[in-house]
Amino acid sequence: ALEEGKKVVLDIAISNTNRTVGTMLSNQVATRYGNAGLPDDTIHINFTGTSGQSFAAFLAKGITFELTGEGNDYVGKGLCGGRIVIKPPVEFRGIAHENIIIGNTVMYGATTGESYFRGVAGERFCVRNSGATAVVEGVGNHGCEYMTGGTVVVLGLTGQNFAAGMSGGVAYVYDEDGLFAKRCNMSMVALEKVEAADAAIGKVQHLNQPDEVTLKMLIENHAEHTDSVRASALLADWTTSRTKFVKVMPIEYKRALTELAVASAKQAA
Repeated sequence: ALEEGKKVVLDIAISNTNRTVGTMLSNQVATRYGNAGLPDDTIHINFTGTSGQSFAAFLAKGITFELTGEGNDYVGKGLCGGRIVIKPPVEFRGIAHENIIIGNTVMYGATTGESYFRGVAGERFCVRNSGATAVVEGVGNHGCEYMTGGTVVVLGLTGQNFAAGMSGGVAYVYDEDGLFAKRCNMSMVALEKVEAADAAIGKVQHLNQPDEVTLKMLIENHAEHTDSVRASALLADWTTSRTKFVKVMPIEYKRALTELAVASAKQAA
């Protein structure tokens, strides 16, 4: 795969003594192919077990790490183009969106790439994320702290102090109990509704498309990659589910998007 770019699929057992798994592989991809990386899913590795710290750290484009089991702290740290999927084993009998599946400080400083976690993350999820996409079924305290870009979807409860210092990117939170506003740090963000796609035409848009389109696509991806019961249930009653999502929009980011839209309109006129 590294020499000729041919697709490869591997099955590997992993334990918590295996730390920084994938970092040296990503180094080899970067050395050979630079920031462009490899075509999507060229290297697909299926892991089984419990990973050590920094699983899939700095994972490069073209690599997919799919873990059946659970992750530790720092999963996806510095993610730069790769794809991470973590889901519980088939014999798991708990409710995924009520159980921890990854540790603290997951996706710290991620720049590009995507991740799908069928379960709850610990504290400081997606801190300093600047461009990656992540879907998770719940987070601990300080989620999306200091986030400057990217897209995060939370399909369950959050801890306290969500979005503290968040200046860019967007988070979509499923606010089932209606109490998310009390858990969100409102110093730099505003909370908005996720409007239907046809109602968002002509408005300032994250990723240049309606929020409903972005959100639904990511939940569909999550269901496909992780077989998430939570995601499937939300999609099955989408008209109702959409109304329970809250969009966390950084105030300065919205101002910047508005200014760009005005400038583009003037240039086109």
